[in-house]
Amino acid sequence: HAILGLAETAGVAHVDTAAGYGDSEHRIGSALAPDSPLGIVTKLPPHLTDGEPTAQEVAQRVHVAIDRSLWLLGRTRLEAVLLHRFEHFEAAEGVIWRTLRALQDEGRIGRIGASVYRPEELSALLASPEVGLVQLPFNILDRRWLEPKVQRAIAARPDVILHGRSALLQGLLTIDDPSQWPISDADLARRCIAGLQAAAKSLGREGVADLCFAYARAQPWLSGIVVGGETAAQMGA
Repeated sequence: HAILGLAETAGVAHVDTAAGYGDSEHRIGSALAPDSPLGIVTKLPPHLTDGEPTAQEVAQRVHVAIDRSLWLLGRTRLEAVLLHRFEHFEAAEGVIWRTLRALQDEGRIGRIGASVYRPEELSALLASPEVGLVQLPFNILDRRWLEPKVQRAIAARPDVILHGRSALLQGLLTIDDPSQWPISDADLARRCIAGLQAAAKSLGREGVADLCFAYARAQPWLSGIVVGGETAAQMGA
């Protein structure tokens, strides 16, 4: 309640959740008032195609998942629903995506899209006119998304909302001990840490975390940044 209350007053636009995030949907649904200004972006379960189901069975799983998310979140309509895995975009002969489109036509879902990991996945999604929202990993050290080919594909779809996650690389970029970086080249880790700290200082940022968030916010093609918060103190900061 405290975290979401702070999010509302701070002007946060959306809450990101998923069927696969434990009891997250239930907790959010219990805490949010029906008239909350926070939009909800959720994801389908990650295991829709487990067990070699038929296309009809997969479609039924999608319907059950959406019904469950609506019930847990206390909503009659979901603002956005993403595929938890890009592979589900074409899985089961495309039935998952077609089912989402049908539910969208019924007015039960707003935008549909997917959570991706690689630029080629983003490009494939942007080629589909129905895609309305994509979540992707982006941070100050990751320049894959700035390649001209990728940027051209993004520019061709101004109607698609792009949300960047992992601006801190799951917290790694704020760690100043090179031995805790999951790379074998300790010298590279030290240089990354020193470079980030020097950039934060020279640009007048409050620290590396502030630098990383500012860098992500400065990207004109990103509509928003997905940031995790475990406590009200973190949200307040």
